Formats: sequence, C-alpha cells, structure tokens
Amino acid sequence: MNGEHDFTVRDLLNIIYRRIWILKVVVILFPLSVLIACLLMTPSYESAGKIVVTAKKDTTSLLTGVPGTGPSQIVNLNVDEMDLNTEMEILRSLDLWTETVKALGPELLRGTSPGLLNRLNQGIGSLLGEAPTMPGQTPSEQADQNDRLRSIAKSLLANFNAVPTPKSKVIDVSLRYPDALMVQKILTTLLDKYIPYHLKVYSLPQAELFFAEQVKEAKENYDRASQELTEFRKRWNLSLPERQKQELIAMIKSVDDALLDVNSNISQYEQMMSIMQAGGMASGQLSPSMQRGGENTVINVMAVQLLQAEQKQLQVGEIFTAESRDYRAASEQTRDLTAKFRDLLSGELAILRTKKTTLENNKNALLEEMRLLVAKTEDARVLQLQETIAKEQYLQMVSRAQAARMDNVENRQKLVDVKVLARPFIPTSPVFPKTGLFFLAALIFSVPLALGIIFTAHFFDYTFDSPGALEKATGFRVLATIGKLKRGKPLKQGEE
Repeated sequence: MNGEHDFTVRDLLNIIYRRIWILKVVVILFPLSVLIACLLMTPSYESAGKIVVTAKKDTTSLLTGVPGTGPSQIVNLNVDEMDLNTEMEILRSLDLWTETVKALGPELLRGTSPGLLNRLNQGIGSLLGEAPTMPGQTPSEQADQNDRLRSIAKSLLANFNAVPTPKSKVIDVSLRYPDALMVQKILTTLLDKYIPYHLKVYSLPQAELFFAEQVKEAKENYDRASQELTEFRKRWNLSLPERQKQELIAMIKSVDDALLDVNSNISQYEQMMSIMQAGGMASGQLSPSMQRGGENTVINVMAVQLLQAEQKQLQVGEIFTAESRDYRAASEQTRDLTAKFRDLLSGELAILRTKKTTLENNKNALLEEMRLLVAKTEDARVLQLQETIAKEQYLQMVSRAQAARMDNVENRQKLVDVKVLARPFIPTSPVFPKTGLFFLAALIFSVPLALGIIFTAHFFDYTFDSPGALEKATGFRVLATIGKLKRGKPLKQGEE
C-alpha cells in the first residue's frame, strides 16, 4: 500500500488513546446527567381496569328461554356501539369525577408527589405553614372549595382514558398520576362511584333530567354559534356574499374599461404632441373607441383653427413675400395657435394622467375589498359549519330527550348492565420516565458519542502524531524527537 493511504487499526487505536479522557468523561457524565434528570422529573404511574357491558334489560320484548334450562332471565344481549360510547361519556363526566374527589377528600388534596423537585416544593410549602381549608364556614368559602374540587377533577380527567376493546363489549380505563398508591386508590374510588352513578343516569326520571340538561347545554352552544355567525356577518357586511362578489367583479370590470379608455386617450394625445414637436400637423381628433362617448370639443375647435391658419399662411405665402406684413401676421397667428394647441394637449394629458391614477387606486381598493370579502366569506363558512354541527347536536339531544319522555310515559325501562371486570392495580414502576431504560440507553449511546467527539477533534487537529507522519508530510528524515516537558521542571542528568 502507498504511504499516503496507510491507515491501520493501530493508528485508529492511537487516535482513541490520545484522547481517551474524552471517552471517560462522556461515558461518566452523560449517563449521570440522564440519571439526574430522570430523578428530578415527576414520575407518572398508570393504573388500569376493565368494565364489561354485560346485557341490556328490555321489558317490552321478552325472549323465550331454552327448554330444560330452568327459569330464563329475560335479557337482550344486543349491546351496540352507541351503548359503549354512552358509557365512556358517563365515565368522563365531570360530576362523577367531582364526586370521586369529594370521596377521597383531604387525602387527595394533601397528597405528596414523588420527584426531588416536587418534594422540595412541598417541603417549602410546609415550612411556610399553609393553612388547611375549612369547608362550609361561609358561602364564599364553600364556593371556593367547590371550585377547587372541580379544578382537581378536571386535572384528573385530563389524565384519564377510556377506550373500547376491539370486537368486544369491554371498556379499558386507565389513569396516570404521580403517586403509585394514589393512582390505584383514585381509579378504584372512581369505579365504586361509577356503578351507582350509572344507575342514577339510566333511571328514567334521572335520564329525562340528564337529557334535559344536555338539551339545554346543546341549545346554549347552538345559540352561541348562531350569534357569533350573525355578529360576524354584521361586522363584515356579509348579507349576500355571492351577490356582493358579482357586484365587485362588475365594478372592477368597469374600472378596467375606463382605464383602457384613458390609456388609449393618453397614447393618442402623446402621439399628437410628438407630431407637433416634429413640425407636423395634428388632427386634434381621437380615433373611434367603444368606451368613449365623445370628443374634446375645445381641442377639436383649436385644431380646426390651427389648420385654417396653416392654410391661410400658405395662401399668403403664394401671394406675398416672407418680409411682407401680411405674411408675418399669418405666421404669428399660426405660432400663437400652435402654442395654444400644445398647451391644451399638455393640460388634457395632465388631467388624463390624474384620472388614470385615481382609477388605478380605485381598482386596487376594489381588489383589496374583493380579497377581504373572499377571506371573510371563508371564515363565515367555517362559522356556519360550526353552527350546523351545533344545530345537529341540539336536534339529536332533543330527539333523545323526547325518547326518554316517551319511555317514561309508556313505562318502559331499558337498562344497560355494567360490571367491573378487572379492578385497578398498584403500579410497581412509572410509565415515565423509564429511569433504568433511559440510563442504559444513555450508557450505550455515550460510547459512540464519545468516539464521534474524539474523531471530530482529530479531524480538526493539524499536529503530527509520530515522526513517521512528519516524514511523510515533509519528505525529510526526523533525526531526533523531544518529549513534552512540564513547565518549570529542569532536566535531570542523563535525560534527553
């Protein structure tokens, strides 16, 4: 192999050995920092349980039992997706969670959370001497206590999850909380409160009241969405967006036609000015145009007078000499009319340019109004869609409330029976952070990270590692080398 490309394993190990301290520091500090970060984080424990929707009792359709099986239990096993979704919404009810928080009481309000930072904050709070809340002394204190309970219930509900198991009648419920014992206790209390709350919701008078409240809430949402849409249309004047758009398009087209007419007139007047500057004779008349309704009479009259003066000057020139009084008078009249005609053309051009600027500004304003109309029309369409969705939800709740009232009138009872299939358990390890896994991953990743830093440092290092490298780079032989000396340390006798 050529000397320029010789690179052996020994050279590779030499590169690593020269900066072995980087490997040691990274392998120690990187996993240690990950471990400290995991210890400082608030852990999150997860406990789970299962609820099974077993049957739906129906007193209106009795099923005949199988002969020889004894008295038959009249049940309807047709539990559909709507029943599962209803049970999940009941589990997510804020009232149910508020009752759960009330049942746990001060144990939840004063619960401690793992994690060094949380313990430090709780220690500081205990040193400051936070006074416990005494419920029920005054109406304002009772209202504050209820608000606090609902706030805690909302925070717990945000970490709660209920999903149906595919192709089954089982609902998986899970909850995350920083304390392993409390997460099991909270979820157990929730399931204990859920069964009577479920019966209360599905009892017909309570069901009618429940759906009446849902109708009221849906009506408020629908009225709010309708009011927002009406106010938005009034604010931006969106009575008939399509008609307004067509009117703007017609106005923009009219302005474009006027701009075309003005540009045509400016071009023809400029041509007249150039003809006169070249010593020619301008007609003073504009070419026909579909947009132009008439000509400038003053310019036409002045052009006719100028033409007559030119003809008179030619006739006088044929009769009299250039020094005669009649010829000089005719020439003076021609020059005077030419100057007046040029001034009229200049004034007309200035007026037309001003009109062009005004039309362009009007066109830009109309285009901006069109852009704003399109944007606000899209926003109004979104608000209208929200109003439609709110209306559909309101009508759906009205139909459900009406069905509940009809069931109450006809004395029919349909009850979904639910049972707790699996009780919540006490988690042994947090779901986040996985301290052992994160530490092991950091330990494994620290080695390639350190090697990458070493090879990067070597790539930007332009010093020579050995006499052989120096000889290859310079072409000269190295006679002797001097080792690195510590500053201020003299050489002993016999040392080189």
